[in-house]
Amino acid sequence: MLANEHILVFGATGGTGLLFVQEALSLSSPPQLTLYVRSPGKLPVGIEENKRVRIVVGELNDRAKVEEAMEGVDTVTSFLGAYPDLNAFIVMFTRSKATPIADSFKTVTDVIKAKGVKRVLVLSTPNTFIPGDQRNWSWAIYLAIIRALIPSANAEMSNMARLVVDPSFDYTVLRVPHLNDLDTDQKVCAGLLGPDWKGTRELSRGSLAKWVLGEVEKGEWVKGAPALGNYE
Repeated sequence: MLANEHILVFGATGGTGLLFVQEALSLSSPPQLTLYVRSPGKLPVGIEENKRVRIVVGELNDRAKVEEAMEGVDTVTSFLGAYPDLNAFIVMFTRSKATPIADSFKTVTDVIKAKGVKRVLVLSTPNTFIPGDQRNWSWAIYLAIIRALIPSANAEMSNMARLVVDPSFDYTVLRVPHLNDLDTDQKVCAGLLGPDWKGTRELSRGSLAKWVLGEVEKGEWVKGAPALGNYE
């Protein structure tokens, strides 16, 4: 029952994070949510008045604040990501693979271990290779283009996955393709890449938010890293 869950959400002010919070609070018996944010003004107006919501303001590398947020938590979800913008395309020409988000997120994983929290779900990229993947030529080209165009963002997302693929955690790495703002009710294909994987290279943020909430409840991909995508 999600009503008994206490979920700590990183990236709650981003597109997917906001939809996840909205979806969770719309349930008849919603979970307890702690939202760790840098800019609380980006949250929906009045959300701080919801008795099922606690807000902690801080930076990712502020250990004291992260420890405060981690109190009483059962599950950690991260919707943090490095998304293409002007800086990303500048980086394309410098070939930088700096990973400030992942570097700071190590503070989070250190606190997760120290507090004994087990369940962790994070966003990553299909470029994160998982044993059992069978990538055909079209996938190989698609992933090579991502690595070439946004090397820093790709490195950020890959390193986030490496931080949580740890025997200490009941992790789920969410290998997501291009995220869009289309229909939230689209079905999500989850699995290893190969001939039996029927998803596309598109995933709506709303359907991702719903899928993650379902995974928190059911735990079908504990210690797994499914590639996600909407069906055609």
